[in-house]
Amino acid sequence: MKMKKVLTIILGFLLIGSFCFLFTGCATVQYGTKYRSYLNTLPEPPANEGIICIIRPSAFGASLAGWDLFINGIFIGKLVSGSYIYQTVEPGKYTIIATFSISVLSEEVNLKAGEIIYLKTKVAMGFPQGIYPCSEEEAQEYIKKYPAVNISKDIQKENTETGF
Repeated sequence: MKMKKVLTIILGFLLIGSFCFLFTGCATVQYGTKYRSYLNTLPEPPANEGIICIIRPSAFGASLAGWDLFINGIFIGKLVSGSYIYQTVEPGKYTIIATFSISVLSEEVNLKAGEIIYLKTKVAMGFPQGIYPCSEEEAQEYIKKYPAVNISKDIQKENTETGF
Protein backbone atom coordinates (compact mmCIF):
# COMPACT_ATOMS: atom_id res chain seq x y z
CA MET A 1 0.00 0.00 0.00
CA LYS A 2 2.82 2.39 0.95
CA MET A 3 4.75 1.50 -2.22
CA LYS A 4 1.70 2.29 -4.38
CA LYS A 5 1.46 5.76 -2.81
CA VAL A 6 5.18 6.44 -3.41
CA LEU A 7 4.87 5.33 -7.05
CA THR A 8 1.83 7.59 -7.51
CA ILE A 9 3.78 10.58 -6.14
CA ILE A 10 6.80 9.83 -8.35
CA LEU A 11 4.56 9.44 -11.39
CA GLY A 12 2.89 12.77 -10.56
CA PHE A 13 6.27 14.54 -10.40
CA LEU A 14 7.32 12.97 -13.69
CA LEU A 15 4.12 14.13 -15.40
CA ILE A 16 4.45 17.66 -14.03
CA GLY A 17 8.14 17.77 -14.98
CA SER A 18 7.39 16.53 -18.50
CA PHE A 19 4.65 19.12 -18.90
CA CYS A 20 6.99 21.92 -17.78
CA PHE A 21 9.74 20.70 -20.08
CA LEU A 22 7.47 20.56 -23.12
CA PHE A 23 5.98 24.02 -22.63
CA THR A 24 9.09 26.05 -21.84
CA GLY A 25 11.58 27.36 -24.36
CA CYS A 26 15.33 27.49 -24.27
CA ALA A 27 15.56 30.81 -26.10
CA THR A 28 15.21 34.15 -24.40
CA VAL A 29 14.43 37.47 -26.01
CA GLN A 30 16.99 39.97 -24.75
CA TYR A 31 15.05 43.01 -25.82
CA GLY A 32 11.71 43.39 -24.15
CA THR A 33 8.43 44.78 -25.38
CA LYS A 34 9.79 48.33 -25.18
CA TYR A 35 11.66 47.59 -28.43
CA ARG A 36 8.63 46.15 -30.22
CA SER A 37 5.57 47.81 -31.61
CA TYR A 38 2.56 46.84 -33.69
CA LEU A 39 2.42 49.22 -36.63
CA ASN A 40 0.09 47.22 -38.91
CA THR A 41 1.57 49.08 -41.84
CA LEU A 42 4.90 50.47 -43.02
CA PRO A 43 5.41 54.20 -43.46
CA GLU A 44 5.86 55.61 -46.93
CA PRO A 45 9.53 56.00 -47.84
CA PRO A 46 10.83 59.58 -47.53
CA ALA A 47 11.59 61.44 -50.77
CA ASN A 48 14.72 60.08 -52.48
CA GLU A 49 14.90 57.06 -50.14
CA GLY A 50 13.48 53.54 -49.96
CA ILE A 51 12.71 50.91 -47.34
CA ILE A 52 14.08 47.40 -46.87
CA CYS A 53 11.71 45.22 -44.81
CA ILE A 54 12.73 41.77 -43.53
CA ILE A 55 10.01 39.43 -42.21
CA ARG A 56 10.51 36.34 -40.11
CA PRO A 57 7.36 34.18 -40.13
CA SER A 58 6.32 32.51 -36.90
CA ALA A 59 7.83 29.06 -36.29
CA PHE A 60 8.33 26.60 -33.43
CA GLY A 61 11.35 25.02 -31.78
CA ALA A 62 14.95 26.14 -32.24
CA SER A 63 13.71 28.83 -34.59
CA LEU A 64 12.68 30.85 -31.52
CA ALA A 65 16.23 32.17 -31.13
CA GLY A 66 16.94 35.53 -32.73
CA TRP A 67 18.83 36.18 -35.95
CA ASP A 68 21.28 39.08 -36.10
CA LEU A 69 20.55 41.22 -39.18
CA PHE A 70 23.02 43.39 -41.05
CA ILE A 71 22.60 45.71 -44.03
CA ASN A 72 25.91 46.33 -45.80
CA GLY A 73 27.75 45.15 -42.69
CA ILE A 74 25.89 47.40 -40.23
CA PHE A 75 23.92 45.65 -37.49
CA ILE A 76 20.27 46.75 -37.58
CA GLY A 77 18.66 44.41 -35.07
CA LYS A 78 17.79 40.94 -33.84
CA LEU A 79 14.83 39.31 -35.56
CA VAL A 80 12.86 36.67 -33.64
CA SER A 81 10.19 34.31 -34.88
CA GLY A 82 6.95 36.13 -35.74
CA SER A 83 8.34 39.65 -36.22
CA TYR A 84 9.75 42.00 -38.85
CA ILE A 85 12.20 44.86 -39.08
CA TYR A 86 12.57 47.64 -41.62
CA GLN A 87 15.19 50.26 -42.41
CA THR A 88 14.96 53.43 -44.48
CA VAL A 89 17.99 53.79 -46.76
CA GLU A 90 19.16 55.72 -49.79
CA PRO A 91 18.75 54.10 -53.22
CA GLY A 92 21.48 51.66 -54.16
CA LYS A 93 22.75 48.10 -53.94
CA TYR A 94 22.56 46.43 -50.51
CA THR A 95 23.61 43.10 -49.06
CA ILE A 96 21.35 41.81 -46.29
CA ILE A 97 22.99 39.25 -44.01
CA ALA A 98 21.26 37.20 -41.32
CA THR A 99 23.38 35.21 -38.88
CA PHE A 100 22.17 32.49 -36.54
CA SER A 101 24.60 30.30 -34.63
CA ILE A 102 26.95 29.07 -37.37
CA SER A 103 24.58 29.85 -40.25
CA VAL A 104 25.09 32.92 -42.44
CA LEU A 105 22.42 33.79 -45.00
CA SER A 106 22.54 36.65 -47.47
CA GLU A 107 20.50 38.32 -50.17
CA GLU A 108 21.45 41.21 -52.46
CA VAL A 109 18.91 43.84 -53.45
CA ASN A 110 18.95 46.94 -55.63
CA LEU A 111 16.69 49.59 -54.09
CA LYS A 112 15.19 52.50 -56.04
CA ALA A 113 13.90 55.76 -54.59
CA GLY A 114 10.35 55.42 -53.28
CA GLU A 115 10.50 51.60 -53.40
CA ILE A 116 9.87 49.14 -50.57
CA ILE A 117 11.64 45.79 -50.88
CA TYR A 118 10.12 42.95 -48.86
CA LEU A 119 12.23 39.96 -47.88
CA LYS A 120 11.19 36.86 -45.95
CA THR A 121 13.33 34.41 -44.03
CA LYS A 122 12.74 30.69 -44.24
CA VAL A 123 13.34 28.10 -41.52
CA ALA A 124 12.90 24.36 -42.03
CA MET A 125 13.15 21.81 -39.23
CA GLY A 126 14.73 24.45 -36.96
CA PHE A 127 17.50 25.42 -39.40
CA PRO A 128 17.74 28.66 -41.39
CA GLN A 129 17.24 28.07 -45.11
CA GLY A 130 17.50 31.49 -46.68
CA ILE A 131 16.28 35.03 -47.27
CA TYR A 132 13.93 35.40 -50.22
CA PRO A 133 12.00 38.17 -51.97
CA CYS A 134 8.39 38.38 -50.83
CA SER A 135 5.38 39.89 -52.61
CA GLU A 136 3.83 43.05 -51.18
CA GLU A 137 0.52 41.24 -50.62
CA GLU A 138 2.14 38.43 -48.62
CA ALA A 139 4.28 40.91 -46.68
CA GLN A 140 1.26 43.03 -45.73
CA GLU A 141 -0.45 39.96 -44.23
CA TYR A 142 2.57 39.38 -41.96
CA ILE A 143 2.92 43.07 -41.08
CA LYS A 144 -0.73 43.21 -39.97
CA LYS A 145 -0.25 40.44 -37.42
CA TYR A 146 3.43 40.67 -36.37
CA PRO A 147 5.22 43.28 -34.26
CA ALA A 148 8.00 45.41 -35.69
CA VAL A 149 11.38 45.12 -34.02
CA ASN A 150 12.57 48.67 -33.47
CA ILE A 151 16.17 49.70 -33.85
CA SER A 152 17.70 50.98 -30.61
CA LYS A 153 18.77 54.65 -30.31
CA ASP A 154 22.45 53.62 -30.24
CA ILE A 155 22.10 51.77 -33.54
CA GLN A 156 20.21 54.68 -35.14
CA LYS A 157 22.98 57.07 -34.00
CA GLU A 158 25.71 54.74 -35.31
CA ASN A 159 23.93 54.39 -38.65
CA THR A 160 23.61 58.17 -38.96
CA GLU A 161 27.30 58.67 -38.16
CA THR A 162 28.39 56.12 -40.78
CA GLY A 163 26.20 57.66 -43.48
CA PHE A 164 23.87 54.66 -43.60
